[in-house]
Amino acid sequence: MPVMALPDETCRIVATRLAVHRLERVPVVRDAQSRELLGLITRSDLIKPSLGLFDEEHNYEQLRRPVLTSLRAVFRRR
Repeated sequence: MPVMALPDETCRIVATRLAVHRLERVPVVRDAQSRELLGLITRSDLIKPSLGLFDEEHNYEQLRRPVLTSLRAVFRRR
């Protein structure tokens, strides 16, 4: 049976399927019986949202670091 994804499957399930079968992309079909092609999902499609989250967290850490440094200086003086 060919590897495919269904529209109601989660990104985690599809990502796991891609990893297990060492695939870069998988077709998305309406249902397993008809196998009507709806589109393709690629590994990079699944990674893009997490890259945005990484950028957001990185920016937060950059803003937070000066505050932590100044707080450490205050506590060292005591």
